[in-house]
Amino acid sequence: VPIDQATAANPEIARAEFKRLKALGVNIVGQLFAPSTTLYDWQAFLDTAAQEDLAVIAGFSDAPPLWNGAKFDLGVNEAFLKATQRDPALYAYLIVDDPFGPKHGGNITTERRQILYKQVKGIAPNARVMAQFGRSISKAEQERNPRNAFKSGMCDICVIGAMEFRNLGDGNRFRRDDL
Repeated sequence: VPIDQATAANPEIARAEFKRLKALGVNIVGQLFAPSTTLYDWQAFLDTAAQEDLAVIAGFSDAPPLWNGAKFDLGVNEAFLKATQRDPALYAYLIVDDPFGPKHGGNITTERRQILYKQVKGIAPNARVMAQFGRSISKAEQERNPRNAFKSGMCDICVIGAMEFRNLGDGNRFRRDDL
């Protein structure tokens, strides 16, 4: 559902999209919410997903956890987790997309990613914590960079976006070996 339409005011949009996806055989959907959404928006979306027998991997666009020198300020992420952690429609929570990528300015390291995971589990111990890694994890592994390496204690569901491994200056060639 478009981010600006994933609100309590638009359950019919979510329901129509869910029915379309169910017809395709989909049973888990990913949904990013705008940072301005509220508990009512999240609950309406999750309720509609549950009514359509879908599970949701949820997260926020443009609301990454921010490192404050000792821990992360989770902002709206914390409110969401506290409010929805036991919701049966919540399959997993995407706490950060491409943590080692340039959009985070190097503020999320391996050690800090483990701290973030522990923080999230402290708030929502039963929630599945998801991290989605991009090409930067491959580069870090190839360079054996301990600052941005993959280690245990970072996520329950760890995803590498295959789309990141195409179109790297040599046309539309997919770089399967790099992936």
